[in-house]
Amino acid sequence: MPSDPNYIQIEISADKLASLVKSGHLCAAHIRCLNPDAKQFVWQLCLNNCADKLCGAPSGTNQTNPIKPNTPSPDLLHRQKRII
Repeated sequence: MPSDPNYIQIEISADKLASLVKSGHLCAAHIRCLNPDAKQFVWQLCLNNCADKLCGAPSGTNQTNPIKPNTPSPDLLHRQKRII
């Protein structure tokens, strides 16, 4: 299958990807995940980034409702359901 000249496939560290998304230099909507693990990571990255912006504190620092890795905040999920 020939490659689409408009797209490239690259590999990037999870830390660098998180840094680019958090700083606003890369939007997760522009990423196509090529396997389930990547999709899970990007999904969690988006949830944590949204929580940081909505709650005003880095993920996991809210002592009344800490966000654990790979576990979306119940409060955040509730807010997402109301938005949709």
